[in-house]
Amino acid sequence: MKNIYFFFAVFFVGIISANAQCPTCAPDPTCTNTTGTPMICPAIPPNATTGVYYEQVMTFFIPTDVTDPGSGVNATLLQLTITDVSGLPFGLEFTLNDADGIFYPPQGENSGCATICGVPVLPGTYDIVISITALAEAFGFEVTQNDSFIITLIVEQGPGGTSTFTFDQSAGCGSIDVDYVATIGGDAGQLTTYTWDFGNGQTGTDADPAPVNYGAPGTYTASLQTIISNYVITSVNLAGVNGNWNGDADDLFSTADPYFTINNGAGSAVYTSGTVNNQTNASYSNVNFTLSNPPYTITFWDADDITQDDNLGTSSFNIAVGSQSFNSGNGTSGTINISLNEVTNISASTAISVFPQPDATVSVSGDVISCSNDTMPTYFWYYDGILISGESGSSLTMTESGYYSVYVQNEFGCSSTSEPYLYCAPVEVFWNAAADQLSVADTYDTYQWFYNGLLLQGAITYYLISPPNGVYAVQVTNSYGCTLTSDIITVNVGVEEIALEDQLNIYPNPVTDVLNVQWNNTTETATLYIHDLSGRLVLSERVANGNAVLDLSNLSSGNYILELQTGEGSLRKQVVKL
Repeated sequence: MKNIYFFFAVFFVGIISANAQCPTCAPDPTCTNTTGTPMICPAIPPNATTGVYYEQVMTFFIPTDVTDPGSGVNATLLQLTITDVSGLPFGLEFTLNDADGIFYPPQGENSGCATICGVPVLPGTYDIVISITALAEAFGFEVTQNDSFIITLIVEQGPGGTSTFTFDQSAGCGSIDVDYVATIGGDAGQLTTYTWDFGNGQTGTDADPAPVNYGAPGTYTASLQTIISNYVITSVNLAGVNGNWNGDADDLFSTADPYFTINNGAGSAVYTSGTVNNQTNASYSNVNFTLSNPPYTITFWDADDITQDDNLGTSSFNIAVGSQSFNSGNGTSGTINISLNEVTNISASTAISVFPQPDATVSVSGDVISCSNDTMPTYFWYYDGILISGESGSSLTMTESGYYSVYVQNEFGCSSTSEPYLYCAPVEVFWNAAADQLSVADTYDTYQWFYNGLLLQGAITYYLISPPNGVYAVQVTNSYGCTLTSDIITVNVGVEEIALEDQLNIYPNPVTDVLNVQWNNTTETATLYIHDLSGRLVLSERVANGNAVLDLSNLSSGNYILELQTGEGSLRKQVVKL
């Protein structure tokens, strides 16, 4: 009743989490039905997100009388026990409301609940395998069934960030590339500097640096220092002015009285300096004007007592740290000294974790395939891409031809899958004496039988009927591309110890050690040869008097051909060596 057990087994994961700290739960009383099938509410748990706390209560309904949806068989579910859970995403835990993980539906334990909670670390699609033992009664018999099931839980990548920067992931397996972006910066008139230390020996100064690779397992601290500064005019030096200042009454007895104004990007005068009297060059200290709305221009004026002030020229200037020159083009020139005034200095950091990638390399010895890494907590074996139920060890005995692979997961939730291994299962030939038939399984694509080492024409089915005595083998191919040859099998039905022809007698046949050979001609010397079925000579002996005793104890078991050569010709008989 595999289908029945699946629906409620998938949510009992927490019984294995000895240190689970999820809140306790109470079953939802509305989670029930009368159809004889278990129910989970909700049917599919919502996705989790990395870095975000996750909590979900799952209610399960277990009826006492269950119906197998596949066969329609009715049974009483006496007891259900959760025996093992593997593949749970790193950072998540389950807690059952029934701590021992054993449920007795006939005693009223028809519902329960589990809380899944925690902060998942790694994104991905996780196959969680739940192993159960169910005791059921059907047709008056109690049946215990062990089984395992899969639930797929999706953990999505969540946003990561600090007070000053974001990152697209904070953990990964084997090697990861992290994309960082600074999130704060100054206005257009301010200078923002970024100092990155990615924790892996790399640094940077861009707001949006190239992705950073973390190529080895470990914990790295990535940090960013963000400094925002204002450009400030500290002083202005006037080197000289043009002659446009002469024209007011006070200019008859003295020189120019210069001062300057600064206009912002909107054209508004935002700063006016003090006046220096009777000078064509001057220094203006302690200006301390913040340049916050570029571009800026500086205009010098001659202060007059009676007439309007004279415009001595307007200049633009660069906004950069240091001494910046200005020149109106008509004789008014000088320098503007600009410095930085730090207004914000903030640092933030985060931890980047790279977990080791497990090794899923496999080795094969005969029909046993093994994961080279035999210390992992989780192994899932697959045959032709389908999970093999109940196989959770580091090795597996292969029984059928096909592709085998293993999925391993370490304690951090990192996983790897081996390359598929094609196993070509041996071919076994069966002899059915009652049916007088040789056969192999009727599961192959092609068949070709061999008799006494030679191809048997037309023998291309999975069976041979009434084969004569001899040595047989069959070569087959299957849908995986395997070409396989069986071990030889000897058919030895009714072998007579006395030859049908009176000229040559051999006995006992089959023979264990000593073979007696008799022939009619007692006067002529003859030669005895024994060949195996490939034609190779394995024994020869000169004999006389129509009688010989051959020691065959050193020969391997199987069928041989005995040949007697005399002056009159050759006689042959088949010998079966036990």
